[in-house]
Amino acid sequence: MSPKWAAEQWVTNMEPFHGKAALISPAITNGGAPMGATWMGEFLGNCTTCHVSAVACRQNIDYFTNYLTDLAKSTGKPLWLTEFMGSGTVAEQQTFLETVIPWLEKSPFIERYAAFGTFIDSTGALTALGTTYKNTV
Repeated sequence: MSPKWAAEQWVTNMEPFHGKAALISPAITNGGAPMGATWMGEFLGNCTTCHVSAVACRQNIDYFTNYLTDLAKSTGKPLWLTEFMGSGTVAEQQTFLETVIPWLEKSPFIERYAAFGTFIDSTGALTALGTTYKNTV
């Protein structure tokens, strides 16, 4: 969907809830232009009277902290990181979680976050990655 159309729909469908709930932006990915931060900039530029409480985004890339810092600066809004995950082996994903979760916790512009990954096995027991997430949060 185009940022202009999304802004028009926001005014019609989301603005009526202003003052009744936190209004979180459409979620963006970390994709390059015209997606991601570029799309969000155009959305906010087309939605100048909109009441957007925070920006929703998902992330699973190596330049994690720089991307989120730049996105918060460019939008001037707190972020809701709706999905993020590491890549590589389980050990590499564990290291990623052990690195980024403390950063997320101390970053004043991160309001909410949710990790994505295989945290439980088919029996409902925590996997090694799930244990790392539990112990890091």
